[in-house]
Amino acid sequence: AGLLGYLYPHFTQPVPSMAIAQLQPDDGGAGLTSGLEVPRHSKLFIETSFQRRTCRFRTCYPVTLWPIEVTKARAQSPNAFPFLGGRTFSHVQSCLQVTLKTNSEPLSLLAPDRLRFYLDGEPAQTGTLYELLTTNLVGVVALPDGKVPALGATPHLGRVRPLGFDEAEEVLPTQGHALRGYSLLQEYFALPEKFMFVEAFDLDFSQANDTVDLLFLFDTAPRRRLSVGPDNLRLGCTPIINLFEKLSEPVHIDHQKLAYRVQPDARWERTTEIHSIEAVTTNLRRDDPASRLAPLYGLGHSNDEGVVYWDARRAPCQAADMPGTDVFLSFVDADLRQRVPDSQIVRAHCLCTNRDLATHIDQGERLHIEDGPHALVRTLTRPTPQRTPPLQGATLWRLVSHLSLSHLGLPDGESATEALREQLRIYAFTSAESIEPQLQAIDNVRRETVALRADDESWRGFVRVQRITLRLDEDRFGGRSPMVLGAVLNAYFALHASVNVFTQLALESRQREGMWKVWPPMIPKTTLP
Repeated sequence: AGLLGYLYPHFTQPVPSMAIAQLQPDDGGAGLTSGLEVPRHSKLFIETSFQRRTCRFRTCYPVTLWPIEVTKARAQSPNAFPFLGGRTFSHVQSCLQVTLKTNSEPLSLLAPDRLRFYLDGEPAQTGTLYELLTTNLVGVVALPDGKVPALGATPHLGRVRPLGFDEAEEVLPTQGHALRGYSLLQEYFALPEKFMFVEAFDLDFSQANDTVDLLFLFDTAPRRRLSVGPDNLRLGCTPIINLFEKLSEPVHIDHQKLAYRVQPDARWERTTEIHSIEAVTTNLRRDDPASRLAPLYGLGHSNDEGVVYWDARRAPCQAADMPGTDVFLSFVDADLRQRVPDSQIVRAHCLCTNRDLATHIDQGERLHIEDGPHALVRTLTRPTPQRTPPLQGATLWRLVSHLSLSHLGLPDGESATEALREQLRIYAFTSAESIEPQLQAIDNVRRETVALRADDESWRGFVRVQRITLRLDEDRFGGRSPMVLGAVLNAYFALHASVNVFTQLALESRQREGMWKVWPPMIPKTTLP
């Protein structure tokens, strides 16, 4: 379990409760003259109906609050805008018109450089909208105060990018040695709404006063009727997760145990569970500064035989009426012989959850910001239940399965399809039954090596690319868009690239002709220009 916790910590830690929340400035932002920044990991809290216990969350995306609201949103025909009849926009097949209104300074003075939208609503509608915005977008035209460009005009085109894939947008915490692609898979199965965010940027508000229409232009018509309203594109949203920092109660080393239970909070233990231990410190004397002990499975080991290392083990909670797990600390030397620190008291610096407390929170409830700007915060989705990690024999099984699949990678031929399904099942233990139809929707997997130019400049030459082509059955996704899963797998496959070998994901659909989407070639954390 210790080795698994170091290599793949997301397998041995609880999956905390998560939700989507919307933040809005007080009084609609009437007094704001610029964007109000709410940093990532801002602390939120709410008093629940369960014994009036406080449940704590933190934000996962940075949020900029503007005195701007979405007042209208609707699908439009290009025929409604004469300037789209010219040769420049002859390939535009459909549009989305989103009207923004400010309650403060003119938009030309506010000049937001980017706006983030959460696609809220029924999965069938938001999935279609996500596909159009991330796959079929021609550009975004800002129409100030309803003014439409003349026929033949070439207005400035803004752009859109999907959110949720950068390191600054992770929901589950990732230790420095762990690969983020694995966390992306776990986040997708635990909270798929996390990826239903897009950011419109490079927008031109220079001529706008109180209102502006953002016209999103697409090179295809939606496959199903698109019914969109202002509640489907929400500003000021972020995923939130039930995680908070906590210094544990003192652990007294009495030399009578092999392992010592770490108590995160003696008073509120029923609603406090350790998610992960960030550090373990000791004090020889009360007034001495704390010194850190090094983890057994980690970096920074010393050649000194007297150095003591800590190791953590997770087990089902000892109290019968308490859900979740307990964490135990043990102390050894580099040869795994039992040792104890010189200090008789150690403390653990932890990330904690509130166990199952978030299940007492409903959709639409108000949260409060701790030590942050004044804003109205409410949940748009009901928090997901916390998931306990697999323990005992299941832990070893996941380690062996993951190591073997990671070592072998995707095989060639017909076995590649089932191999990919098995890889995904390892991460879907939180909701195995609900995602099995999606796994069966993976109809075929093909892998081939191709040579592509590094970029448009011919002198840079070619690079080897492992192209993976997935054919999916959209009907098995229950109305959801497979495009989000494809984007997550695109980042995940980059982890399996060898030195100087890029990976590229191509998506096909049984319900469509030709190639659906081809992502740019990737290596870990890098995309070709």
